[in-house]
Amino acid sequence: MKALRDNFGVQGECYASPSNRYGVEPWTFCSAYPETDGWFGSSGSFFNFWPIEGSFECNPPFSVDAVDSMFAHIKEIFSKSSGSLSFCVIMPGNHWKKFYRDTGREDLAELIRHEEILEMGEHLYLTGNWINSAEVEEKDTWTANMDTALIWIQNASGNAKWPVDPEKVTNVTKAFRGIHGDSDTTYTNI
Repeated sequence: MKALRDNFGVQGECYASPSNRYGVEPWTFCSAYPETDGWFGSSGSFFNFWPIEGSFECNPPFSVDAVDSMFAHIKEIFSKSSGSLSFCVIMPGNHWKKFYRDTGREDLAELIRHEEILEMGEHLYLTGNWINSAEVEEKDTWTANMDTALIWIQNASGNAKWPVDPEKVTNVTKAFRGIHGDSDTTYTNI
């Protein structure tokens, strides 16, 4: 998350919970249980979230229905806002290829600025165990058992404010691979 924040100004997560959200303030996060999570800062359900501007990360549940609903809501957010908006969607690469990229997604095509596929076995995810640690260690990660797609969706002003350039994308993909700076053994908070 740090790499997304540092390189693309990400200021919130569209799918999180009080116990797995990025712990930097100010930070926006949406969650499934606003009645309880609101006490911990949740903005409520992503489907009731209507940002006027900002840069956000979306890592939805990995089901076709959940991803369809997410894309439909993102499209609606863009249709109701003229402010600078950017979403970095993180989802299984096979879902992206099978259900979206290869079927057109004409409804979002003009907003998709870049897609990056991280190969299975070559990138990491954090487990929930790191939450109580000051630093992430190897034991706090698991190697992805599927390809992962990173898709940047932006309007023109969002792309001007948070351009998707190769260096920034590389910084994010390095973070997914557990690489930070010159070291290839440092585990970073993606």
